[in-house]
Amino acid sequence: MGDRRQENLPAQNIKKGSPHTIVFLGKEDHLIPASIAGNYKVKMEAVGSRCNPYENPTKICSHDMIIGRYCPIWHQNGAITGEQAAGSWKIEFVEDSEYSITLRRFPRESGLAINDVFPAQEKRVELDQTAPAGVKNDFTEARLYVAGITKSLKIKEGQSEVTFKVKVPAGKYDMEARLIDTDNRIHPAYYVYIEKL
Repeated sequence: MGDRRQENLPAQNIKKGSPHTIVFLGKEDHLIPASIAGNYKVKMEAVGSRCNPYENPTKICSHDMIIGRYCPIWHQNGAITGEQAAGSWKIEFVEDSEYSITLRRFPRESGLAINDVFPAQEKRVELDQTAPAGVKNDFTEARLYVAGITKSLKIKEGQSEVTFKVKVPAGKYDMEARLIDTDNRIHPAYYVYIEKL
């Protein structure tokens, strides 16, 4: 990069209207101190631009869940077919705050409701695999367990997500987010959105 190296550094390009920036910097990084992220955030906000040293909101899915054995929930088809599993996510809440924790079966961008059904994807030559039919349509309840908090809400017809508002102290927790069907069987919330309010 020669003499142009300074032009490409994020700190040299802070200005009003900069795109929203998310900084990923580990607390245990021995080369770059974590304080760099805080300093960058202060400078961005001083010129009216947004910067989060942590991603907010955060989206996690069943692929991130710890269950102790291989299970089809680690594949998108698990959400489509409504595979059963129980497990937890390792979550760190970095600040004492109120959080919105939203449980979904399908990602928001899908536009699908929790109990939507749909046909299998048509086979096409350019696809190695096709998605199966979504046939599970009997989820009745959503449950959340985190930081000693237990919450439960009924799932209404046509509902695409269930949101819990909880006050969580900063700390590391095991979190469980579940969808329960009419036979009281446990399924994961295949997608979970966490937002600091």
